[in-house]
Amino acid sequence: MDNLAQQLLHLIRLSADPRAATSAHCQLLGDNPPTHLLAIGKAAIPMAKAAQAEVGDHLVSSLVISTPVPKQVRFNKETELHIADHPLATDRNVLAAQRTLEFVRSLPPDARLLALLSGGGSALLTLPAPPLTLGDIRSVSDALMRAGCNIQGLNAVRKHIEQLKGGRLAQHSSAVDTRVVVVSDVVGDDLSTIASGPFAPDESTFADALDVLSYYECLRTSDAVTRFLEEGAAGEHEETPKPCESAFASILSLVIQFNETAVHAAAGVLESHDFAPYIETDSTAEASELGVYAAKLLSEHDSVVIGGEPVVTGIKPGSSGGPMQEAALAAALTLENRDFDWLVFTFATDGFDGPTSAAGAAITPIDLEQARAKSLQLEKALAEHNTHPMLAQMSTLIKTGPTGTNINDILVIVRR
Repeated sequence: MDNLAQQLLHLIRLSADPRAATSAHCQLLGDNPPTHLLAIGKAAIPMAKAAQAEVGDHLVSSLVISTPVPKQVRFNKETELHIADHPLATDRNVLAAQRTLEFVRSLPPDARLLALLSGGGSALLTLPAPPLTLGDIRSVSDALMRAGCNIQGLNAVRKHIEQLKGGRLAQHSSAVDTRVVVVSDVVGDDLSTIASGPFAPDESTFADALDVLSYYECLRTSDAVTRFLEEGAAGEHEETPKPCESAFASILSLVIQFNETAVHAAAGVLESHDFAPYIETDSTAEASELGVYAAKLLSEHDSVVIGGEPVVTGIKPGSSGGPMQEAALAAALTLENRDFDWLVFTFATDGFDGPTSAAGAAITPIDLEQARAKSLQLEKALAEHNTHPMLAQMSTLIKTGPTGTNINDILVIVRR
């Protein structure tokens, strides 16, 4: 991998590590009453370990719900660890969600609940609303993701067909004091969207969820889900709790990390090499369009850093790739044959770009020249959203495995 790309990868990952931020926040909590810890998401394990070290002897119990990790994890005897799946829920997600509900319901009223939330929490806390099944949730979630639905729309649907999302988990807690510490994987850092907001009031409605299914042509994906949402819109099912409800009176929430953390880290690397990066945040553009746009910015700037959560729409079965891989290839093709050296670097901070084993890509002019020499059909791969196998043939994929966090995606392009 290109030396600059290696530096970017190292320092972005370092900046995204949630442990220091979690420790710093827990130090600000002051005197700790008897505390029960609940950690959910891709960053659950490192956040839980950091918080436990700070809370110390005041910790009564811990429940940690995480995505799969490559190594065995050791906790103290007071910690219960559940591993569940992402992005589509399985039976063990339902078991983890049931255990979470039991844990929260069992909290004594004089206790503090320290809830640590991070990206991936929506899938991990999957508990279908009766009579819906796990199969119903999976089919609708998969269809919406393949259609390019944004996270706000996807979670609006999931909040209304499940039991713990959209503030519903908060309704089951008797804790007098709940502190919610959040690592955001959502553009705009909306607490009701991150992990589908189990402790946050929800302003979306059953009607909104139906609109999402209609817009993405998914009303026929699951007749049971559509019927349930229609019943909810007609007042036959209880709405998600809204901001005025008493369940949220004792809850304080704080976002401690977000996409800008990675953006500033990348910019810092470039500045240390005497670049003056142009910076944008909160991008939710179509990934290929973002790549073209960012590449064209090099006509005015020596480097570009863009953060956010780009999307890929219109994915057909059999295609393999993700937004960061697609943005990287689109940018590289736009820069082909330019009369200067360049680097395109993309990275999904959770270590997985779309449903692939890669986190992104690092492409240089030499990589493109070698691909052309092999007669690789780059434009065809981009048009068919099948970038993963193409970038694998080019040996330009970035693979990290699970990083233990998620603060969205980052695209870096430099002219040198």
